[in-house]
Amino acid sequence: MKRPVAFALAFFLLAPLSGVGAEDGLSLSTQVRTKASLYSTIASPSSFSIGSAAGLDFLLEGSRDRTSFRAGARLSLLQGNEAADLWLALGMPGARDDYLLMAPVFDSAVVTPPSALLTLALEELALRSYAGPFSFEAGLSHANWGMGRAFSPADYFTDIDYSSGQPSRRPTLLGKATWYPGPVSSLELVLTPYSKFGQALALRGYTTIFDAVTMAVSAGLREAAGSSAGLLLGGVELSIDLSYLAPYGEAVFILDPGKSWNLQYSIMGGAETRIADLTLMGEYLFAPRKTAVHSIYAAAAWKIDEWFSLTLPLLYIPNPEHLSFGASLSASGFGAMEYRAGLSCEKSAGGDWLLGLSLQASLFF
Repeated sequence: MKRPVAFALAFFLLAPLSGVGAEDGLSLSTQVRTKASLYSTIASPSSFSIGSAAGLDFLLEGSRDRTSFRAGARLSLLQGNEAADLWLALGMPGARDDYLLMAPVFDSAVVTPPSALLTLALEELALRSYAGPFSFEAGLSHANWGMGRAFSPADYFTDIDYSSGQPSRRPTLLGKATWYPGPVSSLELVLTPYSKFGQALALRGYTTIFDAVTMAVSAGLREAAGSSAGLLLGGVELSIDLSYLAPYGEAVFILDPGKSWNLQYSIMGGAETRIADLTLMGEYLFAPRKTAVHSIYAAAAWKIDEWFSLTLPLLYIPNPEHLSFGASLSASGFGAMEYRAGLSCEKSAGGDWLLGLSLQASLFF
């Protein structure tokens, strides 16, 4: 068993025994998910494929005095399109499955994806404690650094998943200590002993001025393959909350002392605005030394009424070229049920244009 998976499973079993009992505040919430999808190539000759997914999500939470924990996992049965999408994603450069158990086991030499996959994914596994103005956290969690929603170079630790067309942050194994010297400021030290990007240690200072301007500065060290001295990290973040517009941005600089102080940098700029029930946002990432030099994400979200909302996302990442856009209509407020219908169009790395239709339903209890 892989080291991260073994650690996570052991933590999952031991965390509830760390002084937290049912009388101290223990809760379990679950979600049942179902999904059906239909894909079609747009160019001639056209072809069709179908897929489905069924799953059960668990979230166990507990607290006692100044200690709390969260443990989340996702059990899924994927078939057809859904199984193929996961198999192909795991075969992409840099992809990792440290916190994913799967049957059959992923094999990069197998080009044709299996027709069905059974997976167990650990989503969160963190233990937290508090002591006055200090807090401590360890386990599978998020650093939550940076201002970006889709692109966040100032978050040195978190991998962002773009496979669904709507970016989402993936958890990583970390240790974190935070000091809150004031109500709107913090100083945070994060260590990742094992992650996709290599071991890293970084410090970040964060503060808010006049309730409208948010600033952060960070610096750290990261190991790197081929570098004898590791990498020096530095980042700045800024966001301004205006009446109808909220611009924000990040800039990150990476120095390699082992390669004549070679400099790499990434710059992200974005903005969000709200007009009545319509929310518009967009982000642009410029990374001249990365495989994807220019990346764009934009989305429009319209809250139609208290039950229905419509989202229109667009994602473009070159090299390998990926362009996707579509529409997603969701309905909630019907008791414990939530529904979602999605229509998407995307250009894959192979150059094929695909049209997709998906229907989802979730039950919370």
